[in-house]
Amino acid sequence: MVLKIFIRLVSEDLASALANVVTEHRHITTEFDRGDTPVTKPSDCIGLIVTDDSSRFIESCHIDDTPLKSFYNIFYGEPDTEIFSKADDVFPSSEKTGITAARLIKNIDRIASDFDAWMYSSMLYTTINSLPDLIWYKDARGAHLAVNTAFCKTVHKPLEDIRGRGHYYIWDITPEEYATGEYVCMESETETMKSGKTCVFDEPLKTGDGMKQLQTFKTPLYDPFGRIYGTVGIGKDVTDFANMGVALSLLIENVPFPLVLCDNNWDTFKMNSSFFSLFKVDPDQSFNYIQWKREHLKGEGHMHATGEKATMRNEYTYTDGNKEMSFVVTERVIYDHFDNPAGHMVFLRDITFEKTYEQDILKAANTDVLTGLFNRRYFYSYLTNNTGSPMTLLYMDLDRFKEINDKFGHSRGDDVLKRTADLIRKIFPEAIAARLGGDEFAALFKGLPDEDILAHDIKDFEEAVIGLVRRDSEDDPYLTVSIGIVRCEEVDDIDSFIHAGDSRMYEIKKEHHKMNH
Repeated sequence: MVLKIFIRLVSEDLASALANVVTEHRHITTEFDRGDTPVTKPSDCIGLIVTDDSSRFIESCHIDDTPLKSFYNIFYGEPDTEIFSKADDVFPSSEKTGITAARLIKNIDRIASDFDAWMYSSMLYTTINSLPDLIWYKDARGAHLAVNTAFCKTVHKPLEDIRGRGHYYIWDITPEEYATGEYVCMESETETMKSGKTCVFDEPLKTGDGMKQLQTFKTPLYDPFGRIYGTVGIGKDVTDFANMGVALSLLIENVPFPLVLCDNNWDTFKMNSSFFSLFKVDPDQSFNYIQWKREHLKGEGHMHATGEKATMRNEYTYTDGNKEMSFVVTERVIYDHFDNPAGHMVFLRDITFEKTYEQDILKAANTDVLTGLFNRRYFYSYLTNNTGSPMTLLYMDLDRFKEINDKFGHSRGDDVLKRTADLIRKIFPEAIAARLGGDEFAALFKGLPDEDILAHDIKDFEEAVIGLVRRDSEDDPYLTVSIGIVRCEEVDDIDSFIHAGDSRMYEIKKEHHKMNH
């Protein structure tokens, strides 16, 4: 299922200001109305309502939002107490459009995160409820956090009656049986948590349908801080061995990622539909995983060992036409009952969205929003990481930029800044170009470029900057640029290096002001 967000920008002014933002963001259809029609949306979308109309805002808040929240409501303006209590977010009308646009994008990403959380939860419960084995999650005290349908059927209790309850209650163990510990599995839970790894047990279990013999696989659950907070258990009913092959097939087919089982020669004997449909592999043809991996995946695998059980795990890219996807590929040796290698298990986790999101975050953190150049933070970071190297700095400042803003407005001023940035990229393509703030820019070269070539490029740049503002009268501002040049064989003190460029730039600026007075 692909997430689609239906956005309605009821405020006409806001819709006009944010049109480019919402149309360029991923997985979004947009609409805003100018009339009095009720708020509606397609049934397969999540709705995001942004309005400055308080009555329409209250109306949209009464829409049923089950099972997944289907409407998010944002008020644009200065809300009263009732609106503020109901709003998912508030966009003050006094803030700058750029900030409002950024807040809108954050809300869109928040909706995407809520959607992903619901989807992963749905995938988890759909998966465990499709398996015939008993599956349960417990906290460290033995209270059940979640179980699957097979578990509920075995104990003849609904999920609501199981959650939060312990083994004693769920399995209807008598006080005498509980005291003997004969049919209580807390001892194996404790052993699993102490070991910190998956443990396998053969356990007799008394059920309402009589005695059963389970082969249980128990694994510790870790919180984000690396602490064990409970266990997850899978109980295979080995009282009747007839269904074990079916259970294996169901398990492989229902995991929500591509999975392959290979023999010791890497020839495949089982793959799930996620694998052959995603990678367009014919499941009826012989398939050697290592050969396919060599031809289609790009990356370098690194061997990680856990005891004597070897696992290979690394990131790879896969290209399908013009689409590139990223995966974490895990290859694990399968051992038989006598600890002999019996084959290999391979599963691939799609991290394409995570990689894209990570790149977007890095770009946002390192880039000036207006010009697209690197920002001051990245500029200083680059200098810090390259200390001790020869570098050349062009420290630039636009002359009389304030006069342009005052006379023609900030919109024209912003245009001048963006076109200046374009000129820096075009004329100094080998430089690290950054906007340091306001109308100050920098072009940083790693090394010492030829002085004559650099002087020629600087002259071209200065002449191009003059042409950015047409003067229709003698009273119009005359735009020029002041450039401080610093060449250093070995940059050790970053602040001194930048200060030298700043000082030389101001010397040039003084000369420019004398020439124009």
